[in-house]
Amino acid sequence: MNTVQYNQSSQSIGQLSRTLPGQVVLVLQGGGALGSYQAGVYQALHEAGIEPDWIIGTSIGAINASLIAGNAPQNRVPRLQEFWKRMEQKPIWSFRDVFPGFNEKLSYWSTVTNGIPGFFRPNPLAHAGNDYPLGAERAGYYSTEPLEQTLTELVDFDLVNKCSPRLTVFVSTASYIGTAAFFRTRQRKRFSTTIRAKIR
Repeated sequence: MNTVQYNQSSQSIGQLSRTLPGQVVLVLQGGGALGSYQAGVYQALHEAGIEPDWIIGTSIGAINASLIAGNAPQNRVPRLQEFWKRMEQKPIWSFRDVFPGFNEKLSYWSTVTNGIPGFFRPNPLAHAGNDYPLGAERAGYYSTEPLEQTLTELVDFDLVNKCSPRLTVFVSTASYIGTAAFFRTRQRKRFSTTIRAKIR
């Protein structure tokens, strides 16, 4: 029955792709792990022959939006899959049958203490105290430098700067003072420098 439903919805999306008027705009919200679902939504659109003309994202949605806009259509799904594969937690041991709920707690504490490779890592200097001169940009409990490296590997920022598809992201520029900003590829700025600088 699920196969029949999937085929019917796939056919419906395919029919929709032939009759879409105007622009196709894909809006991706924040929400951490919800980003993996967004990757699946884009994959369904791609398989139906629907490519966005404009992608808008915030938080994890901004990361997915950059992965889509920063790759040629045939590379977008593989790059999204690669990103989310890197975010996957792989426990060495499984206690699911013996201690229900233990694996989830182990995964949680592993993330808190070690971060997620390719995304963020703990910043031990954040615990050095008020007198240690870190500066506001380096005072966070976690560093997102691994995310900057991941995006550098998976996103072609020259392609992003060509504005096709158009990309708009909303990012926090300085969480310690609560400011935020919009960045649009149509501004003709070096979007790559801007987004990579603001990830930190």
